[in-house]
Amino acid sequence: MREVLERDKRERFGANYRAEEEKKNQKTPAQLVEHAIKTIKTLYTEIRAPGVAKTCMKTCATFIKNVQKDPSNEKFRKVNLDNNAVQTRVAKVNGGLALLKAVGFKQAEDGNYLVIEDVDAAVL
Repeated sequence: MREVLERDKRERFGANYRAEEEKKNQKTPAQLVEHAIKTIKTLYTEIRAPGVAKTCMKTCATFIKNVQKDPSNEKFRKVNLDNNAVQTRVAKVNGGLALLKAVGFKQAEDGNYLVIEDVDAAVL
């Protein structure tokens, strides 16, 4: 069934209809931030997991404020994912790393760091 539907869409809309669909469904950085915050707040309510969402948000806010304060400082532009505090406060929380990635942090080549290269003040 899926193959028939896929073939039908290709015939109707052309071979590159998927690329056009993906462009329409692509979210802005502000929408990604909003989605990550909503995920954290929904999954980690004060009744289910007291303090988890608050701690995650404060930690992410600290990383973001440090980058805003001094964007040229290399120390503030990196987040060590092997750090125990980052692991417990952000990485283990669904939406924590998504929030950092939404504001511009990207996975480094070695995979142990999140690095922000282009600081966009509007998104931060």
